[in-house]
Amino acid sequence: LAAAVVAPPAINGDRVYLPGADGVVRALNVSSGAELWTQALGGSIVTIAPLGSRVYVGSTDNHFYCLDDAQGRVRWRWRAGADPIGTAIADDERVYFTSLDTVVRALDRGHGAQRWRQPLPWRPRTGPLRVGNTLVSAGIAVDLRGYAMDTGRQIGEYALTENRLEVMEGPPIVIV
Repeated sequence: LAAAVVAPPAINGDRVYLPGADGVVRALNVSSGAELWTQALGGSIVTIAPLGSRVYVGSTDNHFYCLDDAQGRVRWRWRAGADPIGTAIADDERVYFTSLDTVVRALDRGHGAQRWRQPLPWRPRTGPLRVGNTLVSAGIAVDLRGYAMDTGRQIGEYALTENRLEVMEGPPIVIV
């Protein structure tokens, strides 16, 4: 490859997506390794999530991109206050991501308009998690917080210990 792969690759169907240090996303056929498309973005790729017919990409240029999976063209981009972090998740209407400016956002999947944003009380270490209709965000924290996926309203808080002396340093594992 022309550049180092700097974040975990992602697989969706018969495609593998490689996030490059050179700011290029490469889509390859899983079986043959043949290049299907490439797309140069503004910074090193730090996160990539193929979801349906879209590929969501976070970059060190502080943008969160939506690429068309057919040809790799940029459909829209959103400027965050800092680099996106962790893998994005989506439902039928919105895509959700966290960024190092301590914010979790919901953007419209179709055109990228911000539907809601919530500041986090800690710096995130990963992307959001979905538990039913609740979005859970984790970081170096003394609690977990849940947000309604449709409105972003905080709907729950779980203290790790009664006196809040313990700190969670990574993402929780959710078993449903």
